Amino acid sequence: MLRANTCEWPTLALVLATSAAWILVIGFYTELGGWIVCPLAALAVTLQSSLQHEVLHGHPTRSPAMNEALVYCSFGLWIPYRRFKSLHLRHHNNDRLTDPYDDPESFYLAWADWQKLPRPIRAVLTLNNVLLGRLLLGPVVSMV
Repeated sequence: MLRANTCEWPTLALVLATSAAWILVIGFYTELGGWIVCPLAALAVTLQSSLQHEVLHGHPTRSPAMNEALVYCSFGLWIPYRRFKSLHLRHHNNDRLTDPYDDPESFYLAWADWQKLPRPIRAVLTLNNVLLGRLLLGPVVSMV
């Protein structure tokens, strides 16, 4: 049983609401159509990814097992939760945070590597460093 002082209720409510929204959006695909479902599903995937990040840092409850159960099934399907958790915690346990070679989450590149990239790739990575680019290109860049 969760007590008031052992749970971050707004975060838990957001996890549950996100899961409910995902189920509803996917469940009503036929009625709503792809043009409505795809953007709504993308928002749910993005929000759940953010919530997975919160969970691996110990939120919303004090129980790691309960937290993991809340977000274990990744809506995005491209990276299993435990793989994300493993890589992300390795990123935090790295004394060379943001090092382009040692940090698995770094967006930085060594200058010599940057110079070797084709111009279109450099343009994509440059655009990925601003908010609009991160929203539009970030998921694809992260997967690649």
